[in-house]
Amino acid sequence: MKKKVLTVLLTGAMVASMAAGATVVSAEDNDNTLTVWAWDQNFNIKSMQIAADQYAADHEAFQ
Repeated sequence: MKKKVLTVLLTGAMVASMAAGATVVSAEDNDNTLTVWAWDQNFNIKSMQIAADQYAADHEAFQ
């Protein structure tokens, strides 16, 4: 029983710590925008910029 309680508590702490580190990038009042959520600014922002460049190449109205 103690292992189950400990497992639930550790899982909750892990989920809470992951949610606290989330970064949101969005734009308002523009139909030609893409909203991006990233967990790690040092890694994901570079990946999202590459994805945005590819998306812009495929979609003319994207800014």
